[in-house]
This record gives sequence, structure tokens and C-alpha cells, in this order.
Amino acid sequence: MADDVNRQKHTPPAGAYTVSELPEGSVAIRCGKCGREERYRKENLLAMFDPDTPLPQVLIRLANCPDWGNAADPCRANLSAPAG
Repeated sequence: MADDVNRQKHTPPAGAYTVSELPEGSVAIRCGKCGREERYRKENLLAMFDPDTPLPQVLIRLANCPDWGNAADPCRANLSAPAG
């Protein structure tokens, strides 16, 4: 069932890039708060998410941080991709 949730169709917000628009290679999630750093290859993200999933939603799901919505002390995770 979790795969169904991750692969459901999304309408990207205006200006948001999607998984399919990532350059080839890997992207990194880094958090300045907790020091977490992980890399994901584009082909793995395409297996996990619908190609039209907006990258902000990908970040929220991959970060899986309990502080994501905490206004007082929020998660500081960000997604970075090599220039393509």
C-alpha cells in the first residue's frame, strides 16, 4: 500500500521540478540541523515515485523528519542535484 501512495499521480506546483526532470546521476539530501546526508540515484527515485512527483514532495517523504512541520525548530533538509 505504501508503494501506491508514493506512486500516485501528482500535480506539481507551478515552477516545481519533477522526478523525471532531474539530471542523470544522483541527488543528495542534506540537513544542516541533524547532519544527515544521503544520496539517491535518479533511476531509484523513478522506481520509488511517479515521474511527475514534484521534488518538494519527494524531499518531504525521503527526509521523513519529525521536525518537518515544526514552526519553532523546523527540519532544514534540502535536496540538491548536480548541474545538468
